[in-house]
Amino acid sequence: MTDRQAADAVRGRIDWKYPLSLELTDPGFDFSVLCEFKGRLIAGGVEQKLLDILLSKSW
Repeated sequence: MTDRQAADAVRGRIDWKYPLSLELTDPGFDFSVLCEFKGRLIAGGVEQKLLDILLSKSW
């Protein structure tokens, strides 16, 4: 899924809003925010740590 597709999914799908703790009326975000966030994770070398934390959570 591209960053643009993920941002569109957050805007329009309940199953994406719930794990992100967003209100149903939340307008979501522009895909460029996701691109920038991923870039900062990779630059800081913490992408694996974030994935491990997410996988350890029970939704």
